[in-house]
Amino acid sequence: MPVISNSDSISISGSSRLKTLFINRKFALLFFGQAISLLGDQIFVMILIVWIAAQIATNQPWAPLATSGLLIASTIPSLLIAPLAGVFIDRWDRRKTMLWMDFMRGVLLIVLFLLPFFQKYIHPFFLLILIYIAIFCENVCSEFFGPARFALIGDIVPEEKRPQAISMEQISQALSVILGPPIAAPLLFGVGAQWAFLFDALTFVLSFCAICAVRLPASLQQNVDEVGRGSDKGTSGAGIRAEFREGLHFVFGNKAIRVLVISVFLLTLSLGSFTPLSVFFIQQNLHVSVSDTGILLAFFGVGAIVGAALSGAFAQRIGIKRLFVCAIILAGILFILFSRLNSFLLACIVILAIGAMQAATNVASAPILLKETPRSFIGRVSSIMNPLATIGTLISVSGAGYVSGILLEHFHLEVFGFTFGPVDTIYTISGIIIALTGIFAAFSLTDARKYGQATRQA
Repeated sequence: MPVISNSDSISISGSSRLKTLFINRKFALLFFGQAISLLGDQIFVMILIVWIAAQIATNQPWAPLATSGLLIASTIPSLLIAPLAGVFIDRWDRRKTMLWMDFMRGVLLIVLFLLPFFQKYIHPFFLLILIYIAIFCENVCSEFFGPARFALIGDIVPEEKRPQAISMEQISQALSVILGPPIAAPLLFGVGAQWAFLFDALTFVLSFCAICAVRLPASLQQNVDEVGRGSDKGTSGAGIRAEFREGLHFVFGNKAIRVLVISVFLLTLSLGSFTPLSVFFIQQNLHVSVSDTGILLAFFGVGAIVGAALSGAFAQRIGIKRLFVCAIILAGILFILFSRLNSFLLACIVILAIGAMQAATNVASAPILLKETPRSFIGRVSSIMNPLATIGTLISVSGAGYVSGILLEHFHLEVFGFTFGPVDTIYTISGIIIALTGIFAAFSLTDARKYGQATRQA
């Protein structure tokens, strides 16, 4: 009888834990590719912001406008390109799409690597135009890469493991936002813009290699090849529009997906007011220095990481749809409570919980979408859902500033001993909308489940 040594048992145990954490080899490779790619995205954007503000437009009155141009250039693809990108993602091999996007982003950064060498010969205006084109193209690639990655998760991760997979993706996304800016600034000032771009290009090379190592099962690869051969027809504008309309009909014709899209839109519409108004809330309601805003936002980020980890671990026990509904309702109640606080410490604790609830909503919504959507529609559905979330955020950010700064500039109200000012009133209304969204989702998803059961029985 063979004897297993302690070292062998430790090795087996460690391998088992890694397999449990990363689900399977294919997802592990996809996860590391995505994590590196997301970090590269964050570094890329921050390098451009700092490069423009500190070197290209330094001491110039138009410097804020120049940096704002980055936001516009990065947002346009999400609104205009993303919906049509979904059509092609449903036609193409998702893995090859991700590889091509990483390749093109790497080439783009190699081109940018050469740009600082000629900076003194190029007028700042034309240099900014080139940078805006670069950020636009990088975001176009991201609009193909993200939905393709999401669709591929549905191919390689079993249904019962999808909450765990989405949880890990949420954590890597939050960590990239936290780690990207601190890495970008030292790179730019330590080695120069050109070498910072070269380092960023390396992250996409590593992502390319990780994704290249992902091998799809033979049966799935055959299905992918058949879709690829069928994608040659209908490449005209009419064919693309027809497939896009088909995706729209599915999104708003499938009750579960429709509820999901409406809920996510209302959630982003309401929570989007938090960040732009937090600097005013922290002074007027929490009565602390504006410099403490970063601490409050950091607690939100930590909450998102903790919430993603916990919801990924317990989603199957709680139930995916129940988690989605409860997280939204609790987020609304907590946001109402947050609007009434005047203690900075309590505000940090509550905002941490709100971040956890938002992450739980994201962890639950993705498996619902993957379960309810046929494989041939996943690209279009996710590419319709993401721009709607972006629109919700843009409306919230611009609307919150207008309402608090103009419509409610001198607003003051006392009701049953509670005092309401401009910012906390917006937060209170946002919290009510979020809670009502959760209630709407609870009843609608129940009806959708009953309808689905009746349809299957029929």
